[in-house]
Amino acid sequence: MILTLLTARLRMLRNSLLRADARDRRRARSGILVSLVIVVALGMMSYSFFEPFVELARTDRSMAVVLVRTPAFAFFSAFWMLLISAITVGIQVLYLNPEMNLLLAAPVRPRAVFAAKFLEATAANATLFLTIGAPLLLAYGLAHGYITQMYVVYLALTLTA
Repeated sequence: MILTLLTARLRMLRNSLLRADARDRRRARSGILVSLVIVVALGMMSYSFFEPFVELARTDRSMAVVLVRTPAFAFFSAFWMLLISAITVGIQVLYLNPEMNLLLAAPVRPRAVFAAKFLEATAANATLFLTIGAPLLLAYGLAHGYITQMYVVYLALTLTA
């Protein structure tokens, strides 16, 4: 049942990108394009933020310590932001959404409806985290010269875990 509801959501996304009228297709595609531009801009700004600190850390030992501890602080802060936003998104998706009454009236078990909506809320919240976290950590690694295949693999595992 959960798979059925998630498949319907993916079909809605596909149809809005491929089969909707021209105005709605343009709006959906421009939304994706704007999101990609924001991710790239965030990565470039992050790199330009970290690069002077990395140069300073080569001569100043205390700045090197601060830069080594920056990812731990970033993950700590991101965890709490993700948790707080997950609570608000969960309340909105599970309890305040007007389509819940229609879905609960459908011939689907209520547990499946809540599970699908929970997965939808989790995916939306995680996507926002990845949109900000991935470019930021890639820029951090690039500024330090850490970009290797293993760095990218570890970064992907960390952000998706």
